[in-house]
Amino acid sequence: MQQTELTKQDRKKAEKLLRSYRNMDAIIESMEKDLPETKMTVNYEASESQRSNQFSSQVENIVMIRDTLYQKKITKAKLDILYKSMREVQQKIWVYAYVDGAYDDLAIGEIGVSRNRYYREKSSLIKTVAEAFYLI
Repeated sequence: MQQTELTKQDRKKAEKLLRSYRNMDAIIESMEKDLPETKMTVNYEASESQRSNQFSSQVENIVMIRDTLYQKKITKAKLDILYKSMREVQQKIWVYAYVDGAYDDLAIGEIGVSRNRYYREKSSLIKTVAEAFYLI
């Protein structure tokens, strides 16, 4: 049987993803600028890192940065798809509550829905994000 209720920890993870949407493009662009333009080829010159027990090299660091960057791009693409698939009221909640960081009372007033509907839609939004990222 599939779990339908979010744990407190999973809810926090989903909300963190919703909040990260605001800065995701800037983070991706910044990470792309951090990537060196060097080619990933073997360097046979001795260096300090080769004389120690460390297993890190410039090539490994570039690969790790590229992998992290790829994961961020996937996350951003999934969040874009989710945002576009949400109902208008859920999109507004996403923007007011998570992108702009407005308090719930202010968001309720700006969106113009009842308190009960706001929390019902917000809960549905969080559950949808949690499902898309396999948190439930």
